Amino acid sequence: MFFVLIGILCFTARIVYAHSSFYPHHVQDFGAIKDSIKEMRGKVIITTIVFVAVLTGVIILALRKGNVDRPAHETDQARLEQAIFNAAQAAAQTGFDKDGSRALRAAIVAYAQSVGVSLSSNALEKHTSPIRCKIRNDRILAQIVYQNGDIGLEIRATCDTASMNAFVDKTGRITEISHAEK
Repeated sequence: MFFVLIGILCFTARIVYAHSSFYPHHVQDFGAIKDSIKEMRGKVIITTIVFVAVLTGVIILALRKGNVDRPAHETDQARLEQAIFNAAQAAAQTGFDKDGSRALRAAIVAYAQSVGVSLSSNALEKHTSPIRCKIRNDRILAQIVYQNGDIGLEIRATCDTASMNAFVDKTGRITEISHAEK
């Protein structure tokens, strides 16, 4: 940017020549130099104002860009929360069979779909509780739990910067979605 401005100054400024020399030799040449300096003054002022305006714009854009970016742990936390919620909803809608395996598989499949991975429920047919898997960069633990004689599903997802938990009871109620300490 600086070199562009210098180039504009050099090409727009009038250079006074006297007898193939850069320096004036005659009295008449001093008048031309005086006029040239007056013309240059306006060009330099305008060029400086344009330079300061462009530099200010660049600085403002750089500062705005820095404020818009969210830290990785916030975006990971929001992504995990949405994926866990989708998994818990899928388990709640599927319902619990005798051993809870249907809800367990539905939760894993829904989590995978939330983060853009295609996974079939048939691929999990042979798996029982607990299911531990890695989907993209997330580590998932889904397990059937028994509390006070009732069946439920606990889902936990962790990545490098965030962690989330959810619990679905046998009635399909999502009783807990929380941020686990990382």
